[in-house]
Amino acid sequence: MSDRRNTDRREATDRRTARDRRRATEQRFAYIEVTPQALRLLVATGDGTTGKPVVIAREVTWRQATASISTPEGAAQFREALKDLVTQERFGGASVSFALGGDLSVTRTTSGPTQRVDRDLAELRERSQLYLALGPGPKTISVCRSAVDARNELGMVSAANKRTVETIVEAAERVGLHVEALESSLVSLARLAGQAFVQSEPILLAQVEAGRIHLGVCYEGHLLLEYRCGPRWTPETLPELLNEQQNRLIRFCGRHQGLQKATLRDVLIAGERSEVERATEALAREPKFRAVELPTSALDTIGAFRDTPTVAEFGAALGLALRPMRGSAADAPNLLDERLAAARVPLRPILLRSAAPLAAALLVAVGGMLFNTLQRGKLTQLELDVEALATPVARARELSLTIQRDQVKTRQLKQLALGLVDPQMLKLVRNVGNCLPEDVWLDVLRIEDVKAATIAGASYSESGVYDFVSYLEKAPRVAEIALQGTGVGQSPEGPTTSFDLRMQLEAPAAANSTEVTGDPTNG
Repeated sequence: MSDRRNTDRREATDRRTARDRRRATEQRFAYIEVTPQALRLLVATGDGTTGKPVVIAREVTWRQATASISTPEGAAQFREALKDLVTQERFGGASVSFALGGDLSVTRTTSGPTQRVDRDLAELRERSQLYLALGPGPKTISVCRSAVDARNELGMVSAANKRTVETIVEAAERVGLHVEALESSLVSLARLAGQAFVQSEPILLAQVEAGRIHLGVCYEGHLLLEYRCGPRWTPETLPELLNEQQNRLIRFCGRHQGLQKATLRDVLIAGERSEVERATEALAREPKFRAVELPTSALDTIGAFRDTPTVAEFGAALGLALRPMRGSAADAPNLLDERLAAARVPLRPILLRSAAPLAAALLVAVGGMLFNTLQRGKLTQLELDVEALATPVARARELSLTIQRDQVKTRQLKQLALGLVDPQMLKLVRNVGNCLPEDVWLDVLRIEDVKAATIAGASYSESGVYDFVSYLEKAPRVAEIALQGTGVGQSPEGPTTSFDLRMQLEAPAAANSTEVTGDPTNG
């Protein structure tokens, strides 16, 4: 007797006889997380009814040696494992999305005004080609932007080795799968955290795979930061790693995301089951942090699971399954964007479909030309009648323009007479402007009866305020200066120091003989 394993895991009610055929309304979607050693699969099968799709969860090891997926040996092992998985679970022809583990992809984010996001995204695209940790050779880049509010945006850049992306896509197409998306597993995990934990505080993500830790910070379902930890950090040293990086991550949230009150106390740990347990036990001994677990209710959104999986282990695959629900175009970068942009759409079907509207447009154009010819004759006669009246109309227009110019000049002279400013006040304002350092600006300059003035403004540094006061003390006509108070403010470029001061003015000097005679050279 042969010792073959029975790989058919379907229930008795789901089995078909040889004469049965798959229902035409049946749809299958596959979500696969690719880790350095394993494939974690979710297959959702829907029959077109109102019920939830049936979901199968399974994990298999694809790498049998130390070769990475970007090498020929590793690529062959990946193709063989994916082929066996499709054959055993029978989801050939399904649409599939992949989540790449922390060792296979890198995601960087930026946020702020649109111009700063444009500049940062351009720098991140150039820098992504230098990520040697992803392997030698060119990199595949994908950019995604989403609006935070009316003035600010969140930009994300994901990078992966181009050979890795091609290996995954080619292996999927060989077994009849239609690849829809490739994204970072931390991005998928952040999406699931946003669905499971509805809160206003950002949380930490710790993905542990193959003895390595990849940190992330997520807020409202978006990944704000990905941090690739060194090889010395293991699941047992997760508390030390968080203690070392907590202040830095809090400063990042406050500087780039406006989350100044973030504490980063909650930690969501996901990844390989045994390593998640080790990291959770180590974190339980650190009172500064609290390990949070994904609730099993997170599975209800995906469908009805045949065998309930470990939520932490399949967290990235579950978050990947939420991608179509959140809107793939604005949710996260898709590493297939470059391949999709390079695809060429056949022009012949488009031209054939456009032939009928084009013929109709030509008929309309011919009819319009005939109608235009008839109207042109009438227009010629009207032009002759208008030319006969051209001389009196031109004379009337000339007189009207002369009157309008005179009226405008009269109004302008009246306004100038009302708005004349004392030359002494112009001198004072000019002197105050000359005393301003580069990092100080004024909001209010109020002159009270030519005897006193009140000034309010702000500076990026406190020293700039005192420099401004010292310069004013040496300015002409300034008798006494009193700094009434300072305060702390915030601007889009950083913290500011506001101030209020009052100064007494000396009386202007008596008019000399040149002023009496109206000499225009007098200042």
